[in-house]
Amino acid sequence: MVEEHLSKYKCLPPPFFMIAVTIAQIVVYIIYSTKTGWYTDALDSISSSTNSLIYYPDRRHEAWRFISYWLLHQGFIDLIFNVLIQIVLGVPLEIMFSWWRMAVLWILGVIAGSLGHSLTDHYEGLAGAAGGAYAIMAAHCFVLIQERSRLNVDLTDSKAKRILCSLPLRVCFMLLILIPQIALAVYRRWFLEPIHLKIGIAAHISGMLAGITLSEPFLKDIKRYPFQNGVGFFSLFTFLMFIGGTVLFNILYKGYPDEIYD
Repeated sequence: MVEEHLSKYKCLPPPFFMIAVTIAQIVVYIIYSTKTGWYTDALDSISSSTNSLIYYPDRRHEAWRFISYWLLHQGFIDLIFNVLIQIVLGVPLEIMFSWWRMAVLWILGVIAGSLGHSLTDHYEGLAGAAGGAYAIMAAHCFVLIQERSRLNVDLTDSKAKRILCSLPLRVCFMLLILIPQIALAVYRRWFLEPIHLKIGIAAHISGMLAGITLSEPFLKDIKRYPFQNGVGFFSLFTFLMFIGGTVLFNILYKGYPDEIYD
C-alpha cells in the first residue's frame, strides 16, 4: 500500500502547509524582535501584556489567544527546535498523508497545547508552537512504529540511503531535539527570571498526547477518513471530549487571575 501511494504521488500540491507555518513563525519572530522596546535572545524575550498573540491567563476572554500563541516564541532557541521538528519530521508526513490531514493534526495539537496548559498552569502565559510541533513528533513516532517492518529492507539501496532512512537514526534525531528542548522549557519555567513573562511547559505534553490520540484516526489508513475507522472514530471522539471538557473548565473554574478587559 505504501509503494502504491508513493508511485502515484506527484508533489501536486507540494507539501506547503508545514513550510507555510514555519515561514510565518520566522517572519513574525523577526518583526517582533526588531520592534522598538522589544528585546530577545536565546532563551528570553520581552512580551508585554498588550501583545495580541500570546496566551495570558488574565485575557482568556480573547479566545483567539488559545490558537495565535504559536506565532511567537520566547527566544530563538525554542524557535529553532520547533522549525526543525516541523520541517524534518512534518514535511515527510505531509508528503505521505496529504496536507489537510497534517493541517488538522497540527492545528488540533496547537489547541490541545493551550487548553492543556490552561488546565494545569493557571497563572503563567504561553508562547511558541510546541503544541503543534510535538503533535507532529508523536505522529512521526506512530508512523515509524506502524511501518517499522518496511523500513530499511531494500538491500539494493545505497548504504547512505539505508542509514538515512533507518529507524535508529530517526529516533536519535527526535531524542536530540526532545531532551534539550524539554530541559530548556523546565529551566525557563522554574529557574529563569524572564523580563516579563514566564512560559509554561504543559503545551509540550498536551501536544504530544494530541498527536498520539489523533494519529490513529488521521494517519492509520490514507484511504479512509477518520470517521470510517472504528478505533479511529473512538480516538477522535475522545480527543473532542477532552477539548470540550477543558473549554468548560475555563468557563466555570474561578481560580484563574482576574480578567483584564482594557
